[in-house]
Amino acid sequence: MLTRQRTMSFSKKFLQCLDTIIDIGETSKYDDLKNRIKRAYIQAEKTEFKETRVAVNILEDRVNAHLEIYRKESDLRKILGMLCIDPNLNLDATKTKKLAEDTLKQSVLRARIPASGVSGGRKITQSTTYEDKLEAEFRSHYIMSLSLGVNLFLIPIFELLKEKGLTTETIIEIYKKWDFYNPNREELLKTGFQRILDGDYVSALHVLVPQFEACLREMFFDADVATTVVRPGVIQHEQVMTEFLLRKEIREALGEDFHAYISTVMISQDGWNLRNDIAHGLAMRDVFDISRALVVFHLFIRLFNYGLEKPSEKHTQEEKVD
Repeated sequence: MLTRQRTMSFSKKFLQCLDTIIDIGETSKYDDLKNRIKRAYIQAEKTEFKETRVAVNILEDRVNAHLEIYRKESDLRKILGMLCIDPNLNLDATKTKKLAEDTLKQSVLRARIPASGVSGGRKITQSTTYEDKLEAEFRSHYIMSLSLGVNLFLIPIFELLKEKGLTTETIIEIYKKWDFYNPNREELLKTGFQRILDGDYVSALHVLVPQFEACLREMFFDADVATTVVRPGVIQHEQVMTEFLLRKEIREALGEDFHAYISTVMISQDGWNLRNDIAHGLAMRDVFDISRALVVFHLFIRLFNYGLEKPSEKHTQEEKVD
């Protein structure tokens, strides 16, 4: 508790110093201080904030037995359908949260000491409360499980799909059968999926990450769920995706598991945060790898097999009841 109080006290005094610098008109010193902090974080990422690796024992027989199920299937659409329900790729958010809770219970010190997250020379998270720590622990466990699933299953299955003749047309046909198909997006999606097949993950992610957000928004809009906010002057804007996904009705409609998947990959600061980092040009070269490209591909496959009840369908059902 003492450490937390000291940390909060330092943060408060630091912010007061920044306010004083601005009040006296020394804006150049304010900007210089921000740059110094960023350089310090960049250096810290190479030392105390550097990535750590943990060895994990893998049951090779179990992995091969699971992959054999996919090898025996010849229908590409069935294989893509199997990917949507594969428990190795569709993680259980409730179980992951329970694991995070157990981890914090086993380490009282870890649960109490404030922790920071740094990326790209910026402090992106500050965990001080237990709820903050639990969320950070949840994302950590989630990303570890997701990375294992991608490397052990998704990458080999995707290679298998290519061997069996996967093309963009196969994927687009699934999109066309989706209740929320938009012909205006077809060419963009086809380009993005083709880039994945070609191994051009830089282009693929730049195309597909914003298109996933667009498809997600269109699904909710077509189901009569508002995706915009009204600003002063009655100006309408699309709600920021981070705020959009935090809405209770959106979370409930997606379900905890799919919601956790989307938020961890796309918008969580302590997750992959692909949507924000790619949209703002903050993503470094190592982000554009096969793992992230295939996770986005998998998100699309899940979305194309996901449905919400459209208003027209509701009205039809009401008329039948009457």
